[in-house]
Amino acid sequence: MSENVRLSHSSATMFADCSMKWKYWYKDKLRPKTQSAALLFGTAVDRGVGAILQPDEKQTAESIFGYFWRFQEVNGKKTYLPTCKDIVYSNTDYDAELLHQEDIDKLKEEYKIEDPIMEIYQLYQYKDKVGFDHLPDEQKVLLNHANWLSLYRKGLLMLDAVKTEIMPNVEEVLGVQEFVKLENQDGDSVIGYVDFVCRWKGYNKPVVFDFKTSSIEYNKDSVVISPQLSLYVNALHEKYDTRYAGYLVLNKNVRKNKTKVCKVCSFKNEGTNHKTCNNMVDGQRCNSEWDIKIDPKIWVQIIVDEINEVVENNVIDNMDWINKSIKSGLFHRNMSSCIKYNGKVKCAFYDKCYKGTDEGLQKPEDKINESQ
Repeated sequence: MSENVRLSHSSATMFADCSMKWKYWYKDKLRPKTQSAALLFGTAVDRGVGAILQPDEKQTAESIFGYFWRFQEVNGKKTYLPTCKDIVYSNTDYDAELLHQEDIDKLKEEYKIEDPIMEIYQLYQYKDKVGFDHLPDEQKVLLNHANWLSLYRKGLLMLDAVKTEIMPNVEEVLGVQEFVKLENQDGDSVIGYVDFVCRWKGYNKPVVFDFKTSSIEYNKDSVVISPQLSLYVNALHEKYDTRYAGYLVLNKNVRKNKTKVCKVCSFKNEGTNHKTCNNMVDGQRCNSEWDIKIDPKIWVQIIVDEINEVVENNVIDNMDWINKSIKSGLFHRNMSSCIKYNGKVKCAFYDKCYKGTDEGLQKPEDKINESQ
């Protein structure tokens, strides 16, 4: 008799994307040697946001975010993230304009370089030619540290955006990181943690929310078609008498809100693209340098919609199909998901499927306990 299957939303999503990938990950316990920064950063932000929703008198949201953005498990081991070379960042994670002087000074001191911004700029150009994997370890560490610092600044801006853009719309917090479990008649289950449920301004029923950090704008129909939110609503609609769900998306592409003031005549630029001051002084153009300042803000995308019961039932049926496939040992390769994002991202198991090698993969000795 086969064992009951216990899935998380993320593992079900992986199975739907490629069931062979799911087998490698959950059955064979293979892991890529590198880890995406997006997952680690999202976890740290979630922790900080949780502290805003449920304030802790002993720790601030910023300090909690800071801790989890410094220390998390990578390949099953607690790791100091800032200088870890086994983390893969996106090019959009780095933004030199967000770094504070203390960040630049830290890079100067630790890596003995006079101009960290120029050094990192040149390093990025080199990385784009040869690939991150072909960089020497010391260059990987420098590049990752700069990315880490940039995301640290973005994370703090995100927490500020939650306080100023989201919390004023929250009339009452009803639940935070609420555990949900859906079980079918065969004893198989899907589990998850709902970020928070609240009474939201303008709605007569509570809203089941999930926080996301993203570099791209979410589609306006993303809530309606979300399997994750459909599962959450299915689990909680009786408790909270609601079918409303939503995404709160914190965009990682920071809006700079730049202002330019002439260093000589104090003329303020009103949005033109002139490289030097275009103010006319005594009949002549000033042409002096701008003093450029930024007021960075996070764009918060708020999407709330009602989950359709038809979609919800389809999601539940799909979960049952996934459970049955796992029990039957039916795994296949989805060749369409091997390379994504216009050829920029390969599946972690690409070489295993196409070359029959485990290079770049490992079985961590100290495995993190995680549900399938």
